[in-house]
Amino acid sequence: MLFRKIKNAQYQFHPDYWDPVGTEAKDLIAKLLKPNPLERLTVDEALNHDWLQLDDGTLTNRKLEGAMDELRRFNAKRKFRFLVFDIFRFHLSSINDKT
Repeated sequence: MLFRKIKNAQYQFHPDYWDPVGTEAKDLIAKLLKPNPLERLTVDEALNHDWLQLDDGTLTNRKLEGAMDELRRFNAKRKFRFLVFDIFRFHLSSINDKT
């Protein structure tokens, strides 16, 4: 169900969990979740995204305590790993469909 919603770009950044997350990070995620591979960021574009280019000083000044609590509570690392795997699988299947 989650994969189908992401595949169709049917997701939202629920405020209870995403309010502490900066707009730059949400922008990167949204651009990586584009269902059309031609609209999705490439690896190089993702690595050059504004959020990944923020300097340490900017990141140090952000309050991340609430976000860290949420990440721990929902075991986000494990869920994120599965999500990334599904995105790669979807991306590879869309490439294979074109050939």
